[in-house]
Amino acid sequence: MLVAIGQVESGRQISGRRIAWPWTINAAGKGHVFGSLAAAKSHIAALQANGVRSIDVGCFQVNLMHHPAAFSSLDEALDPHGNAHYAARFLHSLYGRAGSWGDAIALYHSATPRFGEAYRERVLAAWTDRGGLVRGQSAEAIPPSGSASALVSGWRVLASTHGVQVWTPKRP
Repeated sequence: MLVAIGQVESGRQISGRRIAWPWTINAAGKGHVFGSLAAAKSHIAALQANGVRSIDVGCFQVNLMHHPAAFSSLDEALDPHGNAHYAARFLHSLYGRAGSWGDAIALYHSATPRFGEAYRERVLAAWTDRGGLVRGQSAEAIPPSGSASALVSGWRVLASTHGVQVWTPKRP
């Protein structure tokens, strides 16, 4: 599920596959993709110097203004593992609050129902395309914990925290 969120938040086509991109920045409705950590950090510094506070960063587009304690540094915020770890913790907290994974996915994007619901549909479509869901199956049909490795051959767990796992393709 978290991989699908990353694809929706920061996905780029690389070698025919859509992957979450770590050096993705969004501010004032404008998305920027950078080729290096240094370039992404420089852009964030320039935005902040110009008074921009609401900045989404990393694979999972964590907002620095709304989540000020999420990361100890910009390096951690832009590191795929650090960004995924916080996104998993945040998603798990939303699951605890909402009581369902579908509602947690919607809340991850927005507490405004029309925005959150549209986002949830995009994430579930990405998840279905990745083999996480069978067409017509809801997010609630997937248990919040346990191993899905039998269902996801060719993938490995990148990070696991708070009952949420981040999967990435196995390298040959």
